[in-house]
Amino acid sequence: MRELFTSSKRLVLTAALTLTTALTALAGGDDWYAYNIQIDAYPTGAGLVYADENDMSAYAPAEGAVFKESINVQYTATATLLNAFAQANEGWYLLGFAKDTLDAEGNVHHVDKITYKLDELMGYASLPLDGVTSKHWDDEQQTEVSDDSLTLAGLMPLEPNNYFRAVFTHAYATVAKGYEYLATVETDKLANNIGDKVTFTATPLSSFTTFVNWTKNGEVVSANPTIEVTVSGVEEYVANFTDTRNITLQFPEEGGYLPFFSEYSYGLEGVGVSACSPSIFEGQENDCLVDMVGEDGQRVSYLNMTSGNYQTGGMTALLLYGYGEVTLVPNDTVAAEEPWTEQVFRWTDETGLAVGGLNQSEAKYYAYDQVGQKFNLITDGSIAPNSLYMVMPDSLMAEGQPAPAVIYADEMVYSAAATGINTQIVNSKSLNRKWYDLQGRRADAVNREGIYIFDGKKVIYRKK
Repeated sequence: MRELFTSSKRLVLTAALTLTTALTALAGGDDWYAYNIQIDAYPTGAGLVYADENDMSAYAPAEGAVFKESINVQYTATATLLNAFAQANEGWYLLGFAKDTLDAEGNVHHVDKITYKLDELMGYASLPLDGVTSKHWDDEQQTEVSDDSLTLAGLMPLEPNNYFRAVFTHAYATVAKGYEYLATVETDKLANNIGDKVTFTATPLSSFTTFVNWTKNGEVVSANPTIEVTVSGVEEYVANFTDTRNITLQFPEEGGYLPFFSEYSYGLEGVGVSACSPSIFEGQENDCLVDMVGEDGQRVSYLNMTSGNYQTGGMTALLLYGYGEVTLVPNDTVAAEEPWTEQVFRWTDETGLAVGGLNQSEAKYYAYDQVGQKFNLITDGSIAPNSLYMVMPDSLMAEGQPAPAVIYADEMVYSAAATGINTQIVNSKSLNRKWYDLQGRRADAVNREGIYIFDGKKVIYRKK
């Protein structure tokens, strides 16, 4: 059953939808389309599917969604995408969605290729649709028009004109993280079962990229780019590569910081590295800058290191935090950026930077001391060539307070009195799920009412 919301001009989808009522196209100049979509779980018994054409800002199926082995969706809308979800049954693995084709006689032909994968964050795949438009030829006006009196139900195809399959399998192949744009893997039997023999082939896409080996559960199983395996369960085979443009950074084993500047015309993806490259734009929030308000209403800010992997374009200065050996992998799909003048972190050229001649009325300059892992305030002299430095705008500091002489880049906790600021660059892991007082002292037990720092945020604690 369908329900039409005139405010949004959207049709709410329910499970196994069938058209039972004639609907009329809405006015407003929109081009409306009629769709008939068939989505199957393949092979039968391997999993379930569901589709929704509503706003997916919640990244989840609609409340009360019913997953089935096969669904037929009929609806009308101005959008040309359908959000599809799938659930693998126990013992199966979801690869993604394949779009099958129709020949001139209307016969369906399976396409054994995953074209649409589930977005890791969103949890669904956006499937492009072929629809029947509500536009028609008006003989009197001699033009195409959208007639409000046109019955959309009459346009609805009797048979599906879009066929998709959620493909499930057991053994599957992937490209090692960071090399997704530099190589590809193929299999001769996409949906395989236990006992099948399956062939995987790894192929570099760049002249700079070379195949290294196949691994399974971290163990090397072959140095041949083509391997044949006997399927014994859900198992992932990872194709590993190397690239002559890779950059290897050596961090302390216990963790530490390294300055880095990408001079390249392509992007770089760091594996196992944290990075923070803040930019100051009026009216926009910044992921790396955390603003808080002190007890007396003064503004307190500090730089916060983001955890996890990162990707950056060229011409970008970074302060990286990592453990042990870390590889930066090129990504030709990311274009280089021009140097951002608004960056807090910047990089000097071959001649260095003469600070004495700069206007310091609105911002302060800090030279990076890699041995001491700290930024030192510099008001005269020069910053060394080809090195990281920091520009701290006065607007980021507590009003009326002097710029700190030193800004540390280590795992020390954030420390700020309500009447001043001691700006720190902080690794987010050191703040996670821990309590501190306003002097930066660790609070092992919070049993007094007051203001504390928790998870990097200022909170008020009151007893019940």
